Amino acid sequence: MTRVPVRRVAPVVVTIVCAVYVPRLLPPTAELSERLLPTSVVDTVGPLVRLACLAVAAVFGLRSAARLERDNPARGPWFLLGGWLALFTLGQVGLVYYPLIARAPTPLPSIADAAFLLGYALLIAASVRFVFVYRASGFPVGSAREHLGIAAGAAAAMAIVGYPVLAPIARAPVPLGERLINIAYPILDLIALVPALVMLRITRAFRGGKVWAIWGSLLAGCALMAVGDILFAFFSSANVTAFGPGVDMMLLLGYFAAACGTMLQYETITD
Repeated sequence: MTRVPVRRVAPVVVTIVCAVYVPRLLPPTAELSERLLPTSVVDTVGPLVRLACLAVAAVFGLRSAARLERDNPARGPWFLLGGWLALFTLGQVGLVYYPLIARAPTPLPSIADAAFLLGYALLIAASVRFVFVYRASGFPVGSAREHLGIAAGAAAAMAIVGYPVLAPIARAPVPLGERLINIAYPILDLIALVPALVMLRITRAFRGGKVWAIWGSLLAGCALMAVGDILFAFFSSANVTAFGPGVDMMLLLGYFAAACGTMLQYETITD
């Protein structure tokens, strides 16, 4: 089976995604972009591409876990990571169903949100487990004191950044269910980023190698998803739709980065 050259394909995909979405955010180019590629086309194709990225990420994440030996301590966390992406895939199926099949506005909250929220629980559990697995590996990944300091500093920074962002969302004049969902996603994103930042420090020991590329992709994916969720919550609470393409771009890039990470992991363990 011919392998996809991830390192060569990724820059091309990122360039195409930015070329589609960025002009829609800039008033001088928005009209021209609409003429070249109508919003109706982007709104149809975009969710399907996001679904494809998540499905690929989930498949390779779970296949990577299954390839590891049963006594490998990384096997469990990789199954959790694959489960996170599988649940996000199910959530994206729900988001695709409403506008493309049911031809109806997507409710908020919806059944898709249940899958996304459960997925976050697996993501956070996987990230924490990976920290302990790498700490026990014997590689020079830093001291426990350093990791605790990074986690505490990251948590404090997330709280400082999160409050001014979340406060307007909590006070937004929207239905309670919508408000709770809009608050839940940014909070879960910020929580997930705490162990992710610790993993960023840990993986510095592998700079230049495949492990660095794998975790760089996965952590970039988490960060981009967080930005997309926060932007969506903020602008939807304010009933501002003009930044919709920006949200879609961030989520698509995040899902694609996660797919690159799991594909690189599978490539690494099958070499």
